[in-house]
Amino acid sequence: MYIQSRLQGILAALYNEKDNIKGEELAKMLDVSTRTLRSDIKSLNDVLESVSAFISSTRYGYKLDIKDPEAFSKFYHQLSNQSENEHNIPQENEKRIDYLLKKLLMTNTYLKAEELAAELYISKSSLTRLLKGVKDRLSSFDLSIIIRPNYGLKVMGEEIQKRACISEFFFPKRGETPLASQSSFFNSYFSQSELQTIENVVFQRLKDTGINVNDIGFENLVIHLAISIKRIQMGTEIDQYPLPNKMVHESREFQVMSQILHDLHKIFQIFFSDGEKFYLTVHLIGNRSSSQGWGFEDKEKELNLTLLVVNTIYEVMGLDLRKDMELQRNLTIHLQQAFTRLLLGHRIRNPLIQEITSHYPVAFEAAVLAVSILEKELKLSINKEETGFIAIHLQAAIERINGTRDPKRCLIVCGTGQGSAILLKYKLMDYFGGLLDVIDTMGYYDWRNYSPPSNTDFIITTISTDLETTLPVIKVHHILGASDFERIQEAFFHKRKEALSFIEKDLIFLQMPLKNKEEVIHFLSSRVVEQRLADSEFEQAVLEREKFMETSFGNLVALPHPIQNISTKTFLAFCTLPKPIIWGTTTVQLVCLFSVKQNNKEDLQYLYDFLYEVLNDTDLISELVKIETVQTFLDRLKLK
Repeated sequence: MYIQSRLQGILAALYNEKDNIKGEELAKMLDVSTRTLRSDIKSLNDVLESVSAFISSTRYGYKLDIKDPEAFSKFYHQLSNQSENEHNIPQENEKRIDYLLKKLLMTNTYLKAEELAAELYISKSSLTRLLKGVKDRLSSFDLSIIIRPNYGLKVMGEEIQKRACISEFFFPKRGETPLASQSSFFNSYFSQSELQTIENVVFQRLKDTGINVNDIGFENLVIHLAISIKRIQMGTEIDQYPLPNKMVHESREFQVMSQILHDLHKIFQIFFSDGEKFYLTVHLIGNRSSSQGWGFEDKEKELNLTLLVVNTIYEVMGLDLRKDMELQRNLTIHLQQAFTRLLLGHRIRNPLIQEITSHYPVAFEAAVLAVSILEKELKLSINKEETGFIAIHLQAAIERINGTRDPKRCLIVCGTGQGSAILLKYKLMDYFGGLLDVIDTMGYYDWRNYSPPSNTDFIITTISTDLETTLPVIKVHHILGASDFERIQEAFFHKRKEALSFIEKDLIFLQMPLKNKEEVIHFLSSRVVEQRLADSEFEQAVLEREKFMETSFGNLVALPHPIQNISTKTFLAFCTLPKPIIWGTTTVQLVCLFSVKQNNKEDLQYLYDFLYEVLNDTDLISELVKIETVQTFLDRLKLK
């Protein structure tokens, strides 16, 4: 259903505003008369009738009343897509934050709040709430927003930090090419032919000079060159680079970058200052595949630092990677490259960071621990992008461990003869592969005189009679079906019951009217302390972890936890909210606070697997955030 953009603006303003909006304010926002506004609202109500919604008018102003939230949500989502596709004005808060951030970063002048609000069809109070999300994103780059009366808003901070922020938030989040087809930001300022030109220049010069970079490194280099060109065209450039210029100037990479910039100067007709040359050379050095000759010189120190990392991960998390020689070799090489980047003040862009944190939570938390050690030893600050790359190496080591673990060992007891037992065996082996070792097959009467080996983990049988054994027994159908495989997998491979046992029933809080991330963390932490699961330092430990990187990862979910293992037991706590709140760069409506007990030695991979499986299930989350009773909430989790 198509409705004109002004009507969409009215609907968006009312939908995003909790309170009534005065007619005069709404009319001013849309730059129309109050008479026109009344006419527009009458037209809107004709449309909204089909989705059981209505815009009411009282002496307090206009307000949107929704009788059927599901029907309206579907309608509004379709309308939002229409608006964004045809008018490029975002309708969702996260996209509005992106829009405001881009607008502020790519403008050298002050922007008036009234004009920004009108441009997005929102009220000034809604704009104020969105600007908090903008400020949160800027703060991690030491950037801020200043408000000057009669002038407006402007981003303040170092030019280098502004470019790092632009690179982080407005370019593809996956290491894929071509760039031109992936980023609307790129397309706002460069034609595809211009981008292809930059890529071709970089590719040819690197090829001619033998400097190797991987795909992500190549994209990072093109991105920062594109940003530099645009910023210089805007009249904003880097005059001086504040780090070891002599070391950079004497490098081979400086000569190669000079050649690249010479080529781009002729194409784009712009001048690159010495500061720009040093800045872009640092990006080339930081993204190359080898960092030999930079940073580390002492090979023994390199190895000792790597060993310190893996030993500490074992002591704190119980994750034993100490015998993985491949990890030691790969991590040592990566630390060489990372130290070079950090020494030169180069902040590498990691397009995989969101996927790493959500898919590999154990590895990422191990990487956070590793970073705390490295920062202390190297006296350097390490950002989340570098942490994500360290997590990739740790996850690879975890995968190698999982691949070499001993399989589960089972017996098959079948009442219809040896042939049926053998068929069951091959069906199970085909399904579970190397995870399962069938040590023997037999009929019921053979079983009565049989003594299972001591290393048997469980028995699978088609017999309903009690087998009189202390071993776990799972009864299956003679012809194995999907439900049989699922029950075996659930019982012996997923450990769902063990994961559910960590949920604290007294720490489930539903439909809590909390307004922001800080309120949620304070509320849950206070309840944890009341339950004597941790002391008063717990909340600060959770906030410290949040400062390093927000624990929201999309799908309306956040997973906050303390930066160290300080609780008396491992537990999960849940909190749902009536409406989503802004949590860093995403919106959140379900919060799962989890904590691992102090001095934990248990392998909790199955707990993280459970959390990942549940919290990435979009349909399940949409159900959980609507539930109003604790028992129903628990029952729904058990059904997953």
